[in-house]
Amino acid sequence: LHLAPSGDYWVGSAMYAAKHNPSDYVRSLELPVGRVVADDVPFEALLAMYDANAVDDEYLAPAYDPGAPTASLAPPGACQLGEA
Repeated sequence: LHLAPSGDYWVGSAMYAAKHNPSDYVRSLELPVGRVVADDVPFEALLAMYDANAVDDEYLAPAYDPGAPTASLAPPGACQLGEA
């Protein structure tokens, strides 16, 4: 997570958008594996993360949606997608 004190932030390869800023302006904070910043993080929370130089777990979301569990729907040894 690349975070500016203005509340702007960039994730991953989108960092190129922040390169026009002074090097001490943007802070890079490590995100836990499998987690991303939620879409609805309040401005005040972004500023608090910038000031603390740490990501607040409360505003993280899973990096992917595994979908509904299906293993319990098929008997052991049977294909979960259905038998041909």
